[in-house]
This record gives sequence, structure tokens and C-alpha cells, in this order.
Amino acid sequence: MPKHAHAVRRGADSLRCSFCGKNKNAVDKLIAGPKGVFICNECVRLCDEILEEELLDE
Repeated sequence: MPKHAHAVRRGADSLRCSFCGKNKNAVDKLIAGPKGVFICNECVRLCDEILEEELLDE
């Protein structure tokens, strides 16, 4: 797999975020990971917020 997985833009309903379950049409981007795992831009943003909070708590 390449160093940076490619982003999948809106399109067919078949692809879903592996974290929240939203389909490709419900989000701005899906990022492909290994072995058919995808994460959407909304889950990436949520993960970033969680990490920021944890860093502030340290």
C-alpha cells in the first residue's frame, strides 16, 4: 500500500466509513485504508478533536 492512501470522493453507495457507517454519499470524503477499511472526513475530524483534548489534559 502506498505511504498515503488516496481519498475517495462522493459516488456510489457501496462504500461506507468503517467507523460511523455513513455511506460515501453522506460525507465529503472517504479515505481508503488497508484491506477495505475506510474512514470519512467527519471521523478524522472527531479523532483529531479527541487527540487535541488528550494532549491538553497531559
